[in-house]
Amino acid sequence: MGIDKRAAVRDYFLTHPSQYAPWYHQMFDRERFEVIYHTMLHVDEPDATGKNNIEPFVNRLIESYNEAFTPYENVSIDEMIIGWKGRWKYKQYNASKPHKYHIKSFGLVDSATG
Repeated sequence: MGIDKRAAVRDYFLTHPSQYAPWYHQMFDRERFEVIYHTMLHVDEPDATGKNNIEPFVNRLIESYNEAFTPYENVSIDEMIIGWKGRWKYKQYNASKPHKYHIKSFGLVDSATG
């Protein structure tokens, strides 16, 4: 959607031959995409900016994770490298790695459940 600019979200799912884009139809049903778009991508007030826009959603997500899983006694922090060649402000470069451009992330790992 960043490359193929259209006036409205519904325009990406048009079926007229001159405006049909099969990729969108293969990935999502229009109604399903709109549900995700309107609930997940716009989680707060429409005029909220920055941290205030996403913070309520992240807090609800953390609460759901805490309810779904409680770690056991033996936990550790594991560093993970995710290969990435796209544009992103936080990607890193390390010539000695197989994926020279990568994103470094950290995960809380539980030895009992993996």
